[in-house]
Amino acid sequence: NAVNSLPEIDGLVLVTADPECCFERQENRSRGRSKYFQGLDQKQCIDTLHSMNSNTIKFGRYLSGEGVPTIHITNTENRGISNNQIDQKLGTLQSSLYNG
Repeated sequence: NAVNSLPEIDGLVLVTADPECCFERQENRSRGRSKYFQGLDQKQCIDTLHSMNSNTIKFGRYLSGEGVPTIHITNTENRGISNNQIDQKLGTLQSSLYNG
């Protein structure tokens, strides 16, 4: 099991975006798509992003079920809003790690 080979995890922060949002961001950024998506059409990219997003969330749920403090932020807003969400939830995670 690959999870057993990981070092001990104190906490996990998952930052995800809806696959459609992620695709649009890649299409609009100056450096273009990630190399992983080169040569794929829009549907293939979005299907792949859905699969990656789903697997990431499943992994987070698994670790949370194993007692790892986990926070999940869905980043569909601008960076300022996302950064504020991260700051707030990291404070919550720190409290659970050091006061729990």
